[in-house]
Amino acid sequence: MDDVIYHLICDTAGGRLDAGEAIRKLQEHRKEMSSVEYSRSSCVLRLFRHLKNIKEKYASLISCYDVAAMLRQVIMMYHSRIPLSPELASCLSPIAETCGLYIDDRNEADINEEMPDWLPVGALAPVFELEPRRRNDTHTGDGLLYRMTGYTSYASGAQKTIVQASMNMKEGETLLACLPTGSGKSLVGLLPAFFETKGGILRGNVGERSGTTIVVVPTVSLAHDQCRAAQAFFVRHGTGRFIPQAYTSDMTGEER
Repeated sequence: MDDVIYHLICDTAGGRLDAGEAIRKLQEHRKEMSSVEYSRSSCVLRLFRHLKNIKEKYASLISCYDVAAMLRQVIMMYHSRIPLSPELASCLSPIAETCGLYIDDRNEADINEEMPDWLPVGALAPVFELEPRRRNDTHTGDGLLYRMTGYTSYASGAQKTIVQASMNMKEGETLLACLPTGSGKSLVGLLPAFFETKGGILRGNVGERSGTTIVVVPTVSLAHDQCRAAQAFFVRHGTGRFIPQAYTSDMTGEER
């Protein structure tokens, strides 16, 4: 599949295939790609879109920079030089060095591999090899996790440690939990809340036994997203009054 995409890139950058048609063909090929191939081809799709903009609008300096940036990423993804049409080479040549590109006298583009002194040689290679960033590091779950989510294991040992630490905190203690995006920090607030309210059966209210769990997030959209995710777990509540709620600026006074 990579060979097919590479030839598609060469035909488009070389001016033998219209960028709009290249986008259509790429989208068709993407339907049959593996997840790694699909991710790799994302920069190709962006390159074609920028080439289409240049063709349909005008070869502005900004558009040329967009093409140069995507072209460099494509070369690093596919480990191959890219032949350019004379028009595209003329557009990119004045900015090639600035964008980390080298265009030879045959109009073939390659990357300029010079790196700053502070960046180790080869440090970026794993990025363009699309090495997995998440490892399968699951740890045995417990009854509470299974009761709330149906999962039999935690996503990682770190998640399990942090969740159990939050469940065993004493009054007045503070826990600082740092995990990467997508590694399950939400569970740190959800599981204790589920336990204290017995899945939403007990009223969550300041001063009462079950207490109230407050989660502060940076955006309204994230608040709504977190709320929807939490509501899926609190399905045993007797009324809608005690299910997880998103308290945001777009609420009416009555809702507040």
